[in-house]
Amino acid sequence: MEQYPCAAMNYPTSPEVVKADCEEFCRWWRFLQGLETAIEDHLMHLIFKKFDTLRSYIAENTKKIEE
Repeated sequence: MEQYPCAAMNYPTSPEVVKADCEEFCRWWRFLQGLETAIEDHLMHLIFKKFDTLRSYIAENTKKIEE
């Protein structure tokens, strides 16, 4: 599993958001920093939409990410 330093995490691309598995999605949700551009805002909106569809898996994957 790839580790991301919290301060250095970059926003994913739209295709990465669409293809992401639940664990990757949870990592983005947890570690992405504040919005600075319209593109980041759009990507966070996509991530939030995916969050809404994957809600039931979040708790399980969050435990993996926090370890």
